[in-house]
Amino acid sequence: MSEVKKKTSTPKKKKLKGDEVVIFSQRNIYFPEIGKISTGFNIVSKQNSEVYLTHKSVRQATAEELAQHYGR
Repeated sequence: MSEVKKKTSTPKKKKLKGDEVVIFSQRNIYFPEIGKISTGFNIVSKQNSEVYLTHKSVRQATAEELAQHYGR
């Protein structure tokens, strides 16, 4: 018998563009004007983040909590 080795994929690091921020949402939210965000961390434009942050279950994510969540 031969062994089959499976490749384990590691998530790629994504660099944020100058006009993007990371927000954290406690629930799925849809805004008709700009779209939806899912529960957890979301990368959005600065312009859209201003609208999302008006909702009580959305807050801006810190670099420390991102590192802790993704094990860095």
